[in-house]
Amino acid sequence: MYKYAINVELDDNDSYLITCPDFPEVLTFSEVKDGDDGIVHHATNAINEAIASKIDRFEALPMPSKGDRLIAPDTHLVLKALLVKLILEENVNRAELTRRLKVERTEVERLFKTSTTPSINKYQKAFKALNKSLDLSLTNF
Repeated sequence: MYKYAINVELDDNDSYLITCPDFPEVLTFSEVKDGDDGIVHHATNAINEAIASKIDRFEALPMPSKGDRLIAPDTHLVLKALLVKLILEENVNRAELTRRLKVERTEVERLFKTSTTPSINKYQKAFKALNKSLDLSLTNF
C-alpha cells in the first residue's frame, strides 16, 4: 500500500538525480544505478527520512502516487505513520491511547519514536485499542 513513486534523471555530472513527487523534500542522488549504493538505496533512505520527519511532527503521510519505479519505506516507519493517521482521524491523543492500552506512557511514546522498533504485537494492540486490525500481506516486487 505505501510504496512511493520516484523520478530518476541522469544529471549533467553522470550521477542520478532522485526525487519523489509525494515528498517535495526528497532530493538525493546516486553515482551508481544498481547495487548497495544505488538508486533504490538512496531513494529508500531519503523517503524514510521524509516519513520520519512527518511522524515527528505528527502529520499524516500523503497517499502514494502511481509510478513505474516504486520504493517501499521501512515497515516500522509505515506502522508508526499508520498509527499517527488513525489517531488524527479518530481525534484520540496519546494520553487516551495510553489509558485504553493500560500501559505506561513511555510504552506508547515508543510506538511513535522513529528511532525505536517495537514489536508488531504492540502495534496490533494499539490498533485494536482504536478499533482497527492490522492485516499483513506479501507482494511481489
